[in-house]
Amino acid sequence: MIKQQILPSPIAQPEHLPAVRVSDDGLVRITFEQLLCFPMQHLLSGVDNERGDAVATESAQASELAGYTEWFYENGSAITLGWDWRWFYANGSMHCDAIRLPRSNIQLREDDYDVSPARYDELLMKYISQLCWRRDTIHTVCTQQSA
Repeated sequence: MIKQQILPSPIAQPEHLPAVRVSDDGLVRITFEQLLCFPMQHLLSGVDNERGDAVATESAQASELAGYTEWFYENGSAITLGWDWRWFYANGSMHCDAIRLPRSNIQLREDDYDVSPARYDELLMKYISQLCWRRDTIHTVCTQQSA
């Protein structure tokens, strides 16, 4: 069994939130339900590249952009979650979707066991789909591009 330690939080946290525990292997082992409780905050976002395959529309051209975003929850120890995204034109409007598998220091658990890699990916993508990340991500990228 992997030993976990509770790290003290320098920031006052609501009492109803579960404590963040770091395992000996550096991962934070939590359930999906616990993950849903943590108020994740936007850390950074950026553009990987601007793709050359412009999409023609009736009045303009829209380029597809690809980038990354990183989110965190800090409680003495940080939970981090990052993924790649793609902003593209389809069916008459722009869309922004998470792509590829997420990166994180989280190890999700069910029934007191670590979930399988396939289940882990499924649950984190489910979490990302309900997280309101697009506005902060696109705002950050647009601000960087205009600077």
